[in-house]
Amino acid sequence: MKKLCIYFSSFVIAMVCFFYTGCSTGEVLDMKYVKITMRNSSTIETHMWTVGESINPTNKLVPGESRTLEKIFTFDTKEEEQVIFIAAGRNGTTIDYVEVTVVYSTILNAYCGVFEAGETISFYNTSCP
Repeated sequence: MKKLCIYFSSFVIAMVCFFYTGCSTGEVLDMKYVKITMRNSSTIETHMWTVGESINPTNKLVPGESRTLEKIFTFDTKEEEQVIFIAAGRNGTTIDYVEVTVVYSTILNAYCGVFEAGETISFYNTSCP
């Protein structure tokens, strides 16, 4: 009888947590795979990085060089926002960055950032031109 009471109490607590407090079931609505391409069109070696990265030797691009990363964005709801950004810098300092906030219905499969000679990033909602 005591075991039954413990099982029943555990069940009740789980139901209260789920229905009353809005505990998440951990389910993901969808995952989107996004290619982010970064190209250095300036005349100086420049670091370019994106979500989950920072300036480091692995993301240093010589003039004319590109790199492409595939990132996974997960969405729990259709209204959840995610930020896609591309940054460029040298000597540990960020020179420019762009960011775009997207929701599930507006996220695309490819984005591109081109660091121009004028020290700014041009951002494209597509593959690099």
